[in-house]
Amino acid sequence: MEVLGATAAADQLLKEAFKLVQLIRTIRDKYQGAPKEIEAWRQEIEDFSELIKQIEALPTLDGYDIHATIESCRTICHDLIGIFSGLDFAASDPRLHKTWMAIKGIDQEPAVRKHFEELQRLKGTLLIKINVSQLYG
Repeated sequence: MEVLGATAAADQLLKEAFKLVQLIRTIRDKYQGAPKEIEAWRQEIEDFSELIKQIEALPTLDGYDIHATIESCRTICHDLIGIFSGLDFAASDPRLHKTWMAIKGIDQEPAVRKHFEELQRLKGTLLIKINVSQLYG
């Protein structure tokens, strides 16, 4: 794998993460009394974005299969965007619709948690690969 591939994949992941942060922020602002987990998830994605920026700045990552890990992260971010997009509503929507969306959000929480746990695992893998590449690169 070429460095350009990892850099391009990291750039795509960064864009997905940015979309996800914006979407989470929008949903948090629309739901009065939104659970604190929503803000924690937003912060977690922002922190993760900083790691991705580090990957873009690294000179050599070939031979460490980092591209596949980045793609797995991107898939998770894409899935989370799908989940959070399904929870969004317009301010003009009727109260019943807003209530239904809140209930749907509660129903989606286990899936969201599972995605964030997997993202944490992959983040650890990325950190290990980055450290190894810097040690031996």
